[in-house]
Amino acid sequence: MRKIILAGLFIFIFLFGLTKIEDYDLWWHLKTGEYILTQKSIPQQDIFSFTNPPGTEWVVPGWLSGVIFYLIQRLSGFSGLIIFKALIISLSFFLLFYLLLKKGNPFYLAVSILIISVLVARFRFIEIRPYIFKYFFIVLFIYLLESRKISLPDEDYRLSKQVKKLYLLPLLMLFWANLHGTFFLGLVILGAYILGELLQRSYFRSSSDNIPISLKPLLLTFTTCLLITLINPYGYKFHQWTLKLFILTAGQIIPNQEFMPPRINEYPLFWFFLLFGMLSFLFRMFIPLKLNTSSEKKINFTYLFLFLPFAYLALKARRYMAIFSLVNSLVVVENLTFFYREYLKEKIIRFKKYFPFFKGQIITSYTLHFILCTLSVLIMVVLFFFTFRQEKGYRFGLGIKENVYPVKAAEFIEKEIITSNHLQDKIYNSEEYGGYLVWKWFPERKVFIFNDNLLFYDLRRKVDEKTTHQEDILAKFGINCILKSYVSANLENYYLSSGNWKLVWWDDQSLVYLKNIPENKGLLSKYTYKYIDPLNFNLNFAQTLARHNFANYALEELNRSLADNPYNFKTHLFLGYLYESLEENEKALSSYQAAKKIKPEAGYIHYQIGLHLGKLYMERNPHQAIKEFSLQMKYLPKNPELEFYLGTAYYLMGNYRMALKKFNRSLEFNPQNAVVQSNLGFLYFDLARYQEAIKTFKKAIEIDPNYPDPYYGLASVYEKLIEKKEAMENWEKYITLGKDPRWIATAKEHLKKLK
Repeated sequence: MRKIILAGLFIFIFLFGLTKIEDYDLWWHLKTGEYILTQKSIPQQDIFSFTNPPGTEWVVPGWLSGVIFYLIQRLSGFSGLIIFKALIISLSFFLLFYLLLKKGNPFYLAVSILIISVLVARFRFIEIRPYIFKYFFIVLFIYLLESRKISLPDEDYRLSKQVKKLYLLPLLMLFWANLHGTFFLGLVILGAYILGELLQRSYFRSSSDNIPISLKPLLLTFTTCLLITLINPYGYKFHQWTLKLFILTAGQIIPNQEFMPPRINEYPLFWFFLLFGMLSFLFRMFIPLKLNTSSEKKINFTYLFLFLPFAYLALKARRYMAIFSLVNSLVVVENLTFFYREYLKEKIIRFKKYFPFFKGQIITSYTLHFILCTLSVLIMVVLFFFTFRQEKGYRFGLGIKENVYPVKAAEFIEKEIITSNHLQDKIYNSEEYGGYLVWKWFPERKVFIFNDNLLFYDLRRKVDEKTTHQEDILAKFGINCILKSYVSANLENYYLSSGNWKLVWWDDQSLVYLKNIPENKGLLSKYTYKYIDPLNFNLNFAQTLARHNFANYALEELNRSLADNPYNFKTHLFLGYLYESLEENEKALSSYQAAKKIKPEAGYIHYQIGLHLGKLYMERNPHQAIKEFSLQMKYLPKNPELEFYLGTAYYLMGNYRMALKKFNRSLEFNPQNAVVQSNLGFLYFDLARYQEAIKTFKKAIEIDPNYPDPYYGLASVYEKLIEKKEAMENWEKYITLGKDPRWIATAKEHLKKLK
């Protein structure tokens, strides 16, 4: 039975690592590996950009990772890279699980804690970067340090195989220091074991006989590992670079999302696991233990010193949550196992003595294992599908998630702009696109910037300045073509307010702008979009185009975009806006459905599409409108607008009970909405609940005295109650404020009849 759970657990972990490539940094690491292998040289200077002065010093902490990634990609493609990442992650957790069992911890406890650990760490399983190696090295360091903790006679200690494992650590550090800049975590782990055992000895005044493991090999190993880190292509500069990068990013001097603290609402499971780790120490230290349990066992300083630095790093930056989850798994399992064996187990035995019912084997051991096995596997399956469900951003599978990268935009630039104008180093690119363009264009062309925070520290600072230096930067490098993402930096805002730049290409991922200069005249006349602005296109903009008779020109441009890329989500969405503005509802429905099919996971946009579809279906097919509105409730379950439209659809169907429920639900979230109050009043009127209708209409007028509909409703109620004066006053008020000629004419007929 345990073998089934074991197989299920590591299939579970392995599958979490199989995510499509959507990382921006992988590409320049691959190109670095290719450069090293082809040129037989490790870059010491910036080779990929044209913005840094010639000879600009560059340290590549993950140069060896780049070589490994490139070799794997060359041999087995990008799918091979993804499988390699999944294997590294699985192997790390497998080694940790093996260590937990080797130390005698309960099997099901280890499985449960590892499942939580995987769920906490899964956010870092998406990317293929050099840091994936740190998972394996952290666990391997802990494994070797834990394995040596075997009580042997002191004279046999130096010759034991357990101590010899320590001498593997410097060799591992040699690889780690050249694979990724987190090698310092190995020193942190060694330091935790040294300080823990030193404090354990001094705090409890233990003799060396009570602690058979000498500190000398640990100190020697620590010193050797520290010196080994200097064996790299950059020497001590490697440490300077790594330390400076850590300080600048951790202090948010260089803004980086990965170094932002994890918020409770974004990562609740991490905070639960952190609290669980803290409580596990309390269980160990403060719960009364058996008299024959030594006080020395109540506090394990080594685990405390392991927990504290990794918890601090995880609280400081979300990028460290994954490695914290690994370390915390060991800490929690060890502490809970100690608590169980020294305290809880005895309580359970006593409990069984007082309740003979539990003595009998009501459930056999085999049956219990079978139930636990089935339950564990089911939990893993449910958690896996929950993580990769359709509306989540994660994409399970092999290959590249191409809608993340400017694939078609780069092809357009190569085919049309570079070929026509012979541009070489005159293309500005958004930072996140730099790595992909390095992979695609180097060495033929260099890029403006890519995702190396320290290498482009000065340039990024100038780019982020809200000053007139922005035009100076573009002019300095002779930029006359801009390739950008939809997430704009301040420099990218410059051309939007300037008439010197024209949009010539756009899709769901990126936009291309050309400078309005004579050299580009031919391209601009052929490709410029005059009426479409993808950054500001919405229903209001589409209605403005329709009012000024520009909609047909915009439709031509959208159809041109659709011909270039039939699966462009934004094109279908914008077409829906335009057709709806032109009251061509059939075409609008078709366009919205096409957009919804292309990107079903787009939460807020999906809600907007559903809202438009529901409104278009409202009168012609209320059943379909309800279906569309209900689908959006999973994205915004407490949205007053959705509740209102659902209520309106039920109202049109004649289902007054559900309409009443939805209107009231909408008002719970937003009671100051005159439109909803007014519609609720009309519903009360249809239900012949006239006093409630009057009260509701008056509430709507109180919220917005200039909104005409509640006056129409009040007039209708008062006329029904034969209160002529009040009815006439409200009919007159509606005629004054109303805007729809049809209903104004109806109001005038009622007023004439009353007079």
